[in-house]
Amino acid sequence: MSYLVYDSASDEIIVADTKPPGYTSMRHLELIFNQVPVWHEPGLPVGTVLLAIRVLLTRKNEFPFAEINSAVAQIVAQYHPDEYAFVALGASPKMIKWILKRKGYETVSINVSKVHSNVGTTKEFELYVRGKLDRIRKNKIVLFDYVNSGEGVAEIKTYLSRLWNKGPIMAVALGVGPKFQPGGAYAQQIDYIVLGIPELTKGFEALTYKKILGRNKVQRDYATYPNIVLIGKVFDGDKVRFANYKSSFARAAELGPFNLSLGDFVEMVKGESHDLDDDEELVW
Repeated sequence: MSYLVYDSASDEIIVADTKPPGYTSMRHLELIFNQVPVWHEPGLPVGTVLLAIRVLLTRKNEFPFAEINSAVAQIVAQYHPDEYAFVALGASPKMIKWILKRKGYETVSINVSKVHSNVGTTKEFELYVRGKLDRIRKNKIVLFDYVNSGEGVAEIKTYLSRLWNKGPIMAVALGVGPKFQPGGAYAQQIDYIVLGIPELTKGFEALTYKKILGRNKVQRDYATYPNIVLIGKVFDGDKVRFANYKSSFARAAELGPFNLSLGDFVEMVKGESHDLDDDEELVW
C-alpha cells in the first residue's frame, strides 16, 4: 500500500509505504478525481495539516517552479536584499513577491492597472503610493514586473522617482513580450531583464497565472485612480483562490513539483480510508 502522510520533521506531505501506527486522517485530498486520505499524527492543529495540503495541491499544478526560483535568484544576485527593497507592480509578479517575502526580504506591492505614459494620474494615487513608500526602510528600490512593451514599468519608475529621493530606483523585467523593442524609449528605463524563463514568460503573456491564482483586490485605473477598470471587480471565488495560493505558494516553490506515479495512486485508493463527515471534506 501507499499512503499520503504529513511528516512533521520536514513540514510536508510525503508518499509512504506504511501508515505510522496511531495516525489519523481528518481530511481527504482529491487526486485524479478520487479522494484519498492524508494521514497525520493526532493532536496536530487543523491549520497545520490544511496548509500542508494546500502546498501539495499547489505543487501538483503545472507551475514552472525551476524558472520561478531562477527568476528570484537572478534578482537578488543582481540587487542584494541588504541594500534593496522590492516593489512588485500589479498582479503579474505576485508569485515572485510571495517568495521574496517568505525569504524575509523587504517587499511591497503597487496595485494599479492600465498604466500608460503621458496621461498623468490623480492625487489619490499619489497618496496611495506615498503610503507604500513610507513602509520601505531601505534606500534603494527594485521595481519588478513582466514587461510586454515596457511602457507600464517605465512610467511607474518615472513616477516613483518624483516621490523617492533616498536612492536609486532600478527596474527589472520578468521576461519581455513581443512588443518590447530593445533600444527603444521604454527599454532604456529597464535596468535588468531576467533571462532563461521561457515558460514563465509565456504564462505571463497569456495571463495564465492571473487566472489560476485569483485576485484579492479590484483593478484600479492609473489615469483615474481609484476608479475601477472595466471588468476589474473581484469575485468571492477569486479571493478564495488568492488566499489559498498566497499561504502555500512560496513553500511549494521551495519543495518543487509533486510527482505521483500512477502505481502509487492506485495503491493509495486501495489503502485504508478514515470515515469523514460530509462537512469535513476539503474544499480547494
